[in-house]
Amino acid sequence: MLTYVLRRLLGVIPVVLLVTLIVFTMNANIPGDPGRIRLGQRADPAQVEAFNFKRGYLDPFLVQYVRYLGFAPSRIYADHATFDEVAGEETAREAQALLSRDGVTLSELEGFAEAHDLGVTEFRGRGLLYASRFRGVLQGDLGESDVKAGKRVGELLGTSFLVTVRLALGSILIAMLLGVGAGILSAVRSRTWIDYSSMVLAIIGVSMPVFWLGILMIMFVAPPLGLPRSGLDDSSLLQTIRHLALPCTALGLISSATIARLTRSAMLDVLSQDFVRTAKAKGLRPRVVILRHALRNASIPIVTVVGNSFGYLLVGAVLTESVFALNGLGSQIVESIVQRDKMVITGGILIMSLIFVSVNLLVDLSYGLFDPRVRHGRG
Repeated sequence: MLTYVLRRLLGVIPVVLLVTLIVFTMNANIPGDPGRIRLGQRADPAQVEAFNFKRGYLDPFLVQYVRYLGFAPSRIYADHATFDEVAGEETAREAQALLSRDGVTLSELEGFAEAHDLGVTEFRGRGLLYASRFRGVLQGDLGESDVKAGKRVGELLGTSFLVTVRLALGSILIAMLLGVGAGILSAVRSRTWIDYSSMVLAIIGVSMPVFWLGILMIMFVAPPLGLPRSGLDDSSLLQTIRHLALPCTALGLISSATIARLTRSAMLDVLSQDFVRTAKAKGLRPRVVILRHALRNASIPIVTVVGNSFGYLLVGAVLTESVFALNGLGSQIVESIVQRDKMVITGGILIMSLIFVSVNLLVDLSYGLFDPRVRHGRG
């Protein structure tokens, strides 16, 4: 089992590096000038160029990518909000005083930089002081927003991600209870009205757009039950459950349809095998035969579809978040696309990709719990 886990973990490393390269390449080719977006369309071209220079957007692509990963030091200039965190508060005050003095020469800046372990460079005839630090994606630093001054990408996406996680957990719980239950019942009562009714509902669930189901629930379910129609109040557990009840149910119902159909198919295949008939012939109770023997042997395809559904819920709930006005990860990325905030777009897509890779890894590792052949490398 340990060899199996290590093999899967090692396989994730090249996938993650490839994802960072693809995401960063997409970011570099997004239309728009970060400096122009940050400073406004009427900003002085010199100021725009200076902003892009300080943020490293004028550097070659490979240099930007290596710095983004954290293998090369980032430059934090003296007018940056976090300069004091890198250089120290006292050094930051002295640097600001020196730079604000009229007639300061490049040699004076170089002497100050050498004395305080700083760097100095020249841009358009003006000396710039900066502190260096090795920070990047591989160390958990997603950079700073291009649009929202002083806002770290990790903070923006972290708050939104917590909303999406709660939404996804509630949705997958509903989907598992309804989908697996309906699938087992349809397989056990195959070719009866229960089976036909369940599969008709499953087909309707697969076909119905989630945003349309959400709108219907807002119109016809929320008023009689007195449930909130939008937003999220996390002041208490009860309020969180009340606000997430409708969006979780909408997402859970849609996901349960796919889970129900696959569970039924997997259970029908297992129930027709010899070991199930042998278990019945020995006089085991039907519940034991179905839940302990049949369901366990049908679990791998079920675990696969549940894991994939959970991954989709984490990264693809943007329509539900929009309908119910939830500031989740998907909504945050859509807002960043509208604003052309490259760093938030890059960080968001990277997080979504890592979520999917992690979910698939956990699903792969869970196979070993259900199938001994996988644990011993024979599956």
